[in-house]
Amino acid sequence: MSINNLESVTQASDKFYDAEKTDVSFFDDNPPINSMSQEYHGILPYKTDYALRPDYFIPLESVKSGILQTYSFITEVKSDLELLLSNVYIKSSLNPNLEESHKKLWEELKRYNQVKEPAADYVSFSEYLYAERSLSTSCRRLLEEYHRAISQTSFSYLYDLRSLLSFMLNEAICIKDILLYKFGEDYEDDSQKQVATEFDAWSKIASQFAQRIRETIISSPGEIPLTELDKITKKQAVEFQAFFSIRLNAIHEEISNILNSLKRDYVDNCDVFYERYLVQALQFKKDIVSSMEVDFYTTSLSKELPFLTDELLIATNVINANFGMVLSDLVQRNQIINSNADNLFKLVATKRRYANYLYQLSFKGQPKPVIIKTVKEDKYASFFESSFYTYRDESDLISNHASLDNLLEDHHPQYLLKDGGMITGNISVEANAKIDGVHLSTHSHSGADGSEKIKASDIDYSSVKEDSAVIPNKPSAISVSQYTTDIIDGGVPVIDAIIDIEVDDSVVDQSHEIIIQVIEI
Repeated sequence: MSINNLESVTQASDKFYDAEKTDVSFFDDNPPINSMSQEYHGILPYKTDYALRPDYFIPLESVKSGILQTYSFITEVKSDLELLLSNVYIKSSLNPNLEESHKKLWEELKRYNQVKEPAADYVSFSEYLYAERSLSTSCRRLLEEYHRAISQTSFSYLYDLRSLLSFMLNEAICIKDILLYKFGEDYEDDSQKQVATEFDAWSKIASQFAQRIRETIISSPGEIPLTELDKITKKQAVEFQAFFSIRLNAIHEEISNILNSLKRDYVDNCDVFYERYLVQALQFKKDIVSSMEVDFYTTSLSKELPFLTDELLIATNVINANFGMVLSDLVQRNQIINSNADNLFKLVATKRRYANYLYQLSFKGQPKPVIIKTVKEDKYASFFESSFYTYRDESDLISNHASLDNLLEDHHPQYLLKDGGMITGNISVEANAKIDGVHLSTHSHSGADGSEKIKASDIDYSSVKEDSAVIPNKPSAISVSQYTTDIIDGGVPVIDAIIDIEVDDSVVDQSHEIIIQVIEI
């Protein structure tokens, strides 16, 4: 779709041009050659160039009105879709992971909202919205398990389309703010006209996407002819179910990838692109370049200041080129987004068709598990809805450490477990630190490991003597082979002796006690 066909637009409507306000009086005049600098003619456009080549643009008020209408229309379609989803209640006991994440989310809500009721046995759309707002660890896990549980249902595509609407709303807000707060009552330069033209194209395409979503919801998903369902056998039905289930899982993954890409463009990078690139390029060009170009067009700047005029040309060309690149990025960005959105609609149509095939075959083949729970009155919805403001202050991006799973696994080898574990390197301990009452730094033992060696004064010899169970083996022979007597200072007699002991070599770890007795003669 092209919106830049000037001839078709101007022939169909005259609202883009106002003949009474368009200045064409100089068409028949001779070009003001004498007032032009021949040196710079052709480098920057002149008034006659603009007159002979009018630029296409859309009135700013029309662009603003189109964006506001698109924003309202997307919001309306999203509200209608959420009204359908508000009647969906799925069993929390579908699988252990969903049930566990559902209970942990409820514990989080009770902790921050003073709720005392036990968790419900179903997951409602109100709980789904609460998880989206909170995005704590337990909430993110619930969303993941929720989408996995409904991936092959006939209504799962509604969540995919809702995501696309949410993404488009985010960009619509960014564009709306730029038009209302960054633009004036009318265009201030040609760059704003170019950007507004792209904004108008975006709003028209976004409205088409919203309309396609509305039509998709009420359209038929496609089905297997009844004549073939009557002829198919149970075995064939089960085999087709397996095939369609595999195909459906693959489509679900493709849709997830496309939605992630759209989220990156519509949400994650949207503010950065518009605020840090497009708006700044527009502002810089309007405040600096436009005024400098006006001086060049309307004054004798090129004759009076030839050196500065050279610098002016360099600066304006660089800045204009930068704006041109940003504008090209905007055009290319919209093309990529539109292509991904088109692919999403095609995949959603295929997903609906295969999901309905599985539903039809379940009457002859493998019955589909019932995941929907009938709830006449959802008394828990008010708890989730009233927590809208609370989560931002307390529970956003917060998860209780006690809620973590698989804590007994060795996911962090740098930590010692309470029971078990292994030290593989040197461990330093502060002075006077104790482990089980023992000072590690002064603990005495053999000395082989670098600690203090055991001293003879630390040994309690008396306990060995009193212990009747310790009886050393008697040697077979003992003799004093050599001895020397001496008297040390103070008149104390001493004897240095060498004693030979004959022992039994077959006995291991022998120990002997030598008792010296002084006999006076």
